[in-house]
Amino acid sequence: MPTKTSKKVPDLDPKLFWDVEYPTNLQFSLNYFYIIERALMRGSIRDFLKIKAYYSKKQIQEVILNSRQFSNKTRYFFGIYYKLKLDQLLCLPERSNQKLWNY
Repeated sequence: MPTKTSKKVPDLDPKLFWDVEYPTNLQFSLNYFYIIERALMRGSIRDFLKIKAYYSKKQIQEVILNSRQFSNKTRYFFGIYYKLKLDQLLCLPERSNQKLWNY
C-alpha cells in the first residue's frame, strides 16, 4: 500500500519535453522547476491539473514568480489564478516591443 507522501508520477504529454528523454531522464522531485514551467507554458488543461495534483502550491507559485520563460499573458493568468500580488511577478519586456537597430 502506498504511503500518503508517495504520489504517482504525473503522466504528462511527452511533447512538452521534446529535448529530453521523457520520463526516464527526469527526476520529478529534483527537476520540478523545469517540469512545472513546461507544463504551464505549453501544456493543456489536463497537464496543468496533473501538475497541480502532484506538486505543492508553493512550488507552483515559485515557478510562476521566478520563471523567465513565461509570456506576460501566461504569467498574469497564473498569477491571478493563484492570487499572487501582481507587483511580485517577474515581467520582462515583450520582444515585439523592442526597437530594432537602425542601420
